[in-house]
Amino acid sequence: MAGRSREGNRIFHSFLCFLFLTLILSSSITFNVSALSDLQKVIFKENNIMFWNPDENLVYCQPVYDADRSDSTEDPANISSSGYGRLKWAVEQYGEYAMEMQREYGVPWEVVFAQMQHESSVGTAGIATSGATNNWLGITKSGDAGSWTSSSGRQWAVFSSVESSIKAWAGSRVLRNGYYDKSFSYLSPSSYNLKGFLTEMIHHYAPASDGNDESHYVSTVLGLINGPIADVRKKLGWQSSEELAKSENIQPGGKHPIGDRIPTDQSINTVDSNNKSVICNRYGEEITNYNGSSIAEVGKKLAWGDEQHYNAVNPAFAEAARALGINPTLGWSQDCGHFASVVIRSTGIDPSFPETGSGRMKSYLESSSSWTQIENLGNTSNLESGDVFVVNGHIMIYTGGTGKYNAVSASQGDYTGKISSIYFTHKSGQKFSIFRHKG
Repeated sequence: MAGRSREGNRIFHSFLCFLFLTLILSSSITFNVSALSDLQKVIFKENNIMFWNPDENLVYCQPVYDADRSDSTEDPANISSSGYGRLKWAVEQYGEYAMEMQREYGVPWEVVFAQMQHESSVGTAGIATSGATNNWLGITKSGDAGSWTSSSGRQWAVFSSVESSIKAWAGSRVLRNGYYDKSFSYLSPSSYNLKGFLTEMIHHYAPASDGNDESHYVSTVLGLINGPIADVRKKLGWQSSEELAKSENIQPGGKHPIGDRIPTDQSINTVDSNNKSVICNRYGEEITNYNGSSIAEVGKKLAWGDEQHYNAVNPAFAEAARALGINPTLGWSQDCGHFASVVIRSTGIDPSFPETGSGRMKSYLESSSSWTQIENLGNTSNLESGDVFVVNGHIMIYTGGTGKYNAVSASQGDYTGKISSIYFTHKSGQKFSIFRHKG
């Protein structure tokens, strides 16, 4: 060491630093952000080193959050979204209103702002800068101030204020349209589970079947809530959504019990011309194609009338799927669970029916108060059209009768929805469980 030149020492130290950083980047070492010194944060940030915060039980790595990176008191017109300055400004401006929406509808107030960041970088990107004024949450169709149509032909809501868009998103237009009711079961004041709520909500809001990474989405939202949003909350002495729910005994669904339709806001088109409640998809768009029809009727309309269309999607099925906010591919529409779900949800009788997974659907049918199980006699003598046959591996719908074509189904990787024959035992040897909707 004594004989090494100054230049040699510099190179040697650089080499040691390189080895240190390489070790960190290539290992499974985890860091708690609260334990990092300011110097460590700078080193990690400059070298794009990621960390996992075990205190928050996050699934994915998150970038090191620098609480001093931006100041929420700046003029919002000059704040970009990249430093979370605009997000923190929005929390200060609209946080108390979002809390009122939690009291009214049960939606955790911090989630509103995490979604603002995700959907439009708090009004600085996408539709919000093109023509959908105050639409920071990605709501389609009309708002209380009309609509704007993008170049692709899609209609987006225009709102008179940010508050109006928050109410639409937290209320009956989106999260309280019935499609997410199961998510709210995690928000009881006595057993409040924000991650559980988000996991179930995202499973419907941005499902893996649409090409989304659900776990990463949940992790990102939690990262925003526990980072910049928490900074503002602590600065102003506000309660978290969990603390608010417990201190004020806010029940799941707020002032509106889950399962009951919230009084609709006609200004954003959640009722039809006869002032009749409508079913909405995850985007708040009205579904009217087959609403009120029977399961069997819709099943036959959405299935091919013969067995020759293994590699083509029935246009009627594709249209119904898109009305539910889904853009089906051939592989997607060759899935028995997806086909059955589109049929059932298109009728409007059960908007919460799982989107995919015959095993998940079987569990749902067994636990749902809206469905009753029918004995499998091995024949059709006790069946009614619309009865659902399911095992862990397949689902099909009985359409009535005893002839060759008395069911509709699809088969993953094989054929798209078509008329077929009902059978009572799956090729795996399992007897089908049979369920009937009580409506």
